Amino acid sequence: MAVIAPRVTVMNAATLKIAANNYETSVSSVVLTPTTPKTKFKGIGGNSIAANGIPDWTCALGYLQDWDTVNSLSKYLLEHAGETVVVDIAPKAGGASYRVSLVLESGPIGGDVDAQLLGTVTLDVTGQPALITP
Repeated sequence: MAVIAPRVTVMNAATLKIAANNYETSVSSVVLTPTTPKTKFKGIGGNSIAANGIPDWTCALGYLQDWDTVNSLSKYLLEHAGETVVVDIAPKAGGASYRVSLVLESGPIGGDVDAQLLGTVTLDVTGQPALITP
C-alpha cells in the first residue's frame, strides 16, 4: 500500500475571479461546502443499506464592504442578484483551482460604529465544483 504524503495549502496567495473581475483583494475568506443527502434502509432481517445522494454545494464569502469603488464586490452582488455567474477560485497561486457556477445574492449593507464594514454571504452553487489542475 502506498504512503501518501500530504502537502499543506495556506490560503495566502489566492485568486477569486467572478465573471470578468478579480476580487481577491476584497475577500478575506472563501469556502465551498457540500451538503450530501444520506439515506439508510434497515431491514427486519438485521441488514442495513446506506446510500448517499449528489451533494448540494454553497460558497461562503467573507469580504470588505465597498460602496465607493466602481465594480466593487458589494455593488456587483447587489446589482447582479439572482444571476448565475462562473467563478474561479484558486486557494494558492500556481496550485489547483475550482470552477463553480454561483447564484448571486446581495450581502449585508452597513455595520458597527467605528468599525470596517465587513460582510458575509452564502451563495448557492449550481451543479458541482470542477477541479482544475495546473
